[in-house]
Amino acid sequence: MDSCDSFLLRILAACPPLSPAEVRQVEDWWHAERSPAEGLAAFLIRQGVFNREALKTVEFMERGYVTFSDARHLFTMQGQDRARNRLKSASGRPVLTSSWSSSHLPASAAENPEEALERTERKPVMHGVLAVQSSSQQRLEKRATALQAGATLGKCLLTAEIGRGGSGVVFRGYHLGLNIPVAVKVLLLDAVQDHDSACEQLRQEARLLAQLNHANIVRVLDFEDDATHPYLVLEYVDGVSLSDLIRQSGRLRGDRAARVILQVAQALDAAHCLGIVHRDVKPANILITRDGSAKLADLGLAVVIDSRTGTLRDGEAMAGTVAYMPPEQALQTNPVDHRSDIYALGATFYHAVTGQMPFTGRTRSEVIKKHARETPVPPSHLVADLDPAISAVICRMLAKDPSQRYSDHQELIAALTRIETRSGHSIALPLAGSAAESPSQDAGDSVSRVRSIWRSLVRRFRATS
Repeated sequence: MDSCDSFLLRILAACPPLSPAEVRQVEDWWHAERSPAEGLAAFLIRQGVFNREALKTVEFMERGYVTFSDARHLFTMQGQDRARNRLKSASGRPVLTSSWSSSHLPASAAENPEEALERTERKPVMHGVLAVQSSSQQRLEKRATALQAGATLGKCLLTAEIGRGGSGVVFRGYHLGLNIPVAVKVLLLDAVQDHDSACEQLRQEARLLAQLNHANIVRVLDFEDDATHPYLVLEYVDGVSLSDLIRQSGRLRGDRAARVILQVAQALDAAHCLGIVHRDVKPANILITRDGSAKLADLGLAVVIDSRTGTLRDGEAMAGTVAYMPPEQALQTNPVDHRSDIYALGATFYHAVTGQMPFTGRTRSEVIKKHARETPVPPSHLVADLDPAISAVICRMLAKDPSQRYSDHQELIAALTRIETRSGHSIALPLAGSAAESPSQDAGDSVSRVRSIWRSLVRRFRATS
């Protein structure tokens, strides 16, 4: 049993969605039926007990990147009941159901809870509230069935769908010419009313990304203006989004979150040097690699600021994600510039260290009004052991008046570096690298390879922390 397996058993025992006796039975089950060299987390994922992100979450927790977690977040919707069914069926004892029993779910979810969970996870999120999936989006999913895992788009073999939005879908793929894993972002023309405008926005994203050669920005590898499926080929980041990490784990430790935010600030500074404003900085657009490096993604709403006037060149209307949107961007009261991205990054920083957004509401307009008029509760009031200096940085980033925020990303970077220097830890992290992965690779071998790589990275991380 390696350290990760022992760590996971301690988590289950300390925050028990299962009883201590059941945890011991799970360990016996794993020893009896696991594949060679298969770890406990990988085994429970294969059995449908843990969700697909559990292995990465446990690794992040073991290395100290996440310090607060509810073990229930590791389970699938019916994972606890599946485990109990398996453990108790042999003894003939009645099966106990968890608080997530299908009796507490809608009829559609009770019939197939896994599919219900997938549908829930893919619903668009606005101001912290899940939006109702529209009938047009449901029709879109039906029309998109022709573009599925296993299809070839250009030189890319699509291996799995990894994300879906209102107008597009992202696949993990394999570039048959370069022999590397890639992410393929496909525009679904059936989902948009103005095809020309949507295609131009994707083209603009490709051109902006092509100008940005930075370790903390997802690289673009190709763009194809295909008449049926326009698409971008992007660097594949083997990790999790900050949004998923927060959702799985509750919140991040202050110093770890500061490292992520610093790297994103460096990415935004590189963009600012080219006059680019991201306009949609949020946890879902920040990808975390296995070594803790952060990469900024999705420049679909990015715009170029006119260096002479400091205003948007195209007269863009309000765009972005309300939960992290600065007041001037939402209300269009002041020109949008790099300080708008600083505000959105501050809202992201707030969410990462507290586990909650600065403002929530029932409607978009309610959240916008709070961003414009209300002062968020200081993060240090929500997290008792949070470094007051981190709380102060976040509060300044979230100032209503852009002139009261950090004047530029360099000033923000300096503030975060001072925090790290005072804490006695180096702010630098190793550069991220994507591990190549064959599309025909066996899932068990892939998990074993991932675990081996992560163990070596954990040792490196501990040695430098």
